[in-house]
Amino acid sequence: MRLLNLGALRPGLVRRIAGNGDLLHASLEALPKVLFDLEPFEIVLCRGVVHRMSYPDAVVALREAARLLAPSGCLVVSVPRLDSPLGRGYAHRDRPVGWRFAPAAGEEGSVCLYGDGDLGALLVEAGLRVEAVFRAGDEICAEASRP
Repeated sequence: MRLLNLGALRPGLVRRIAGNGDLLHASLEALPKVLFDLEPFEIVLCRGVVHRMSYPDAVVALREAARLLAPSGCLVVSVPRLDSPLGRGYAHRDRPVGWRFAPAAGEEGSVCLYGDGDLGALLVEAGLRVEAVFRAGDEICAEASRP
């Protein structure tokens, strides 16, 4: 199995997920600027990173991440929920997700927080097929694949 970690998961945890397979850590923000000549990955993980990008930038970055997926691969994304503690006092709470990018309590810089339907819409706009969307604690998580 080949696994690409583009997010904030601890390296030890990612190594346990990957087992004896190939593992690469990279930056999601850098993907559109970097030409990868790599074999595709069965799993691409994006945790703790997509919300730090504006929605349009996240669409572009996830398109690049999808390009690195094997035909039967799975992209796993998680983002903080709009109704999580991070969203308390969030200035762009009432804006559509495409226009939502503002500072949030406890975060450096601006973030885009996602409502229940927003993460699936992001993945579809990035050209992916959404397999599942679910809540996990203060996050919304999704699994997606190439169409």
